[in-house]
Amino acid sequence: THCISSAASDVYKRQDELRRIFTLADSDKSGMVSREELTALLDERASSSPQLKSFLSKVAQGLGLVVSQGYDALFDMIEGDDDGGLSWAEFEGFFMAAVS
Repeated sequence: THCISSAASDVYKRQDELRRIFTLADSDKSGMVSREELTALLDERASSSPQLKSFLSKVAQGLGLVVSQGYDALFDMIEGDDDGGLSWAEFEGFFMAAVS
């Protein structure tokens, strides 16, 4: 069970990190972020956080995506309504489903 709790703990740490990134990207506090805002921050944060980079890569690989050139493809998978923006509910729901 230690492995399971450790894995769950890691998922929650990554979720907290993703929440901070989303909040930073939501510079106008609208509750929505654009592709450009989010992918730029994900690229920046993943380059300085091996754990986040590994997490995002595992999620992408599980979906058959390659994110070595950036996180645009991941954004396309997350955004359900194709309005060009992404809400925290869409963002969080996608990652929770991806790791369950």
